[in-house]
Amino acid sequence: MTTLPNFNSATFVPNDPVDNPYLPLTPGTILSYEATEPEENENNDELEELEEAIDELEEALEELADDLDDLEEAGASHLFGSELT
Repeated sequence: MTTLPNFNSATFVPNDPVDNPYLPLTPGTILSYEATEPEENENNDELEELEEAIDELEEALEELADDLDDLEEAGASHLFGSELT
């Protein structure tokens, strides 16, 4: 198991060099990053597919609700063992 060094401020020696073997940087190094927004059409196809699937599910649910209403009106609620409400 690796033991971490003591990072207590009392163990630092003034003017001792600070070095990092994992990210060696020379003095004055400046790192800058830039982000870009995704293009508007990049995700549109996937979004449209999801919206279509949601619409299809909503239509199927409406049809089921209509079928249940029709069964209830026809007096078939006894087929389910209780009243449809």
